[in-house]
Amino acid sequence: MISRRQFNKQSIALVAGLAAGHLLSPMLHAEMSRGNNGMIYRALGRTGEHVSIIGLGGWHIGQLSLSEHESIQLIRQAIDRGITFMDNCWDYNEGVSQVRMGKALKDATARRSS
Repeated sequence: MISRRQFNKQSIALVAGLAAGHLLSPMLHAEMSRGNNGMIYRALGRTGEHVSIIGLGGWHIGQLSLSEHESIQLIRQAIDRGITFMDNCWDYNEGVSQVRMGKALKDATARRSS
């Protein structure tokens, strides 16, 4: 059982959240575009660049349970499906994630330029 005060706080937070979502919704949709591949892209701040709304994290790329070949294939498939936003860190799997993503990106650039 919640108190009247807790109920009121939760109700106000819910209404404020819904109102903010309703007010921001047109702005968010105006910044989005769809690529030929079906991926949705969004403006990256004020840079003028557009990135995919779905990103690929890099932590799992360097896991021992994935071979280097499997990791590179995963990244290639993400790129082929339109993902342009990727995250990585030197600390993921003692740098293995970064090395594998670098190899995949280098290879992807070579494949696209030929």
